[in-house]
Amino acid sequence: MTKRLLMAYLIAPLVPSLLDGSWSIARNAARANAPFEISNLLNPMLTTVSYACACLIGIPAYFLLRQCLGRTSWKYALCGSVIGCVPALLLAVTVSDDSGLGSGVATVAVVIGLIYGAVGGLAFWLIGIVQRAGRKSRNSA
Repeated sequence: MTKRLLMAYLIAPLVPSLLDGSWSIARNAARANAPFEISNLLNPMLTTVSYACACLIGIPAYFLLRQCLGRTSWKYALCGSVIGCVPALLLAVTVSDDSGLGSGVATVAVVIGLIYGAVGGLAFWLIGIVQRAGRKSRNSA
C-alpha cells in the first residue's frame, strides 16, 4: 500500500463529516447571536459510521475496483454512494413503525448516504488514485 492510499483511507471518511459540520456552522451563523463553535465542525456519529464503513466495506471495494472495474472517478463515486447507503439501509431494516415515520426517515437517510458516500468516494479517488501528470502509477492493476 502506498502512502497516498493510506492518506486516502485516513482522510476520505472525514470529508462527509466536514461537509456536514460546515453546513451546520453556516446554518447556525445565519441566526442572530449564534456563537461559532469549532466542536461542531466534525459530527462524531457521522465520523464513526464513515470510518466503520470505510474499514468494513471500503477496503474490499477498493480491491474489487482495482482488479475488475477500473480507476475512473465515477466508479469510485458510485461505489462510495453504495457504501454510504449501507448504514441507512440498516436503519430502514431496524426502524419500522405503524405510523410510517420510520420509512420517511430511512428514505432521507438513504439520500443523504448517497450524497455523502459519493463525496467520500470522490475524495478517496482524488487523494489515492489520481496520478499527477508525468508520474507512473504504482498501484495500478
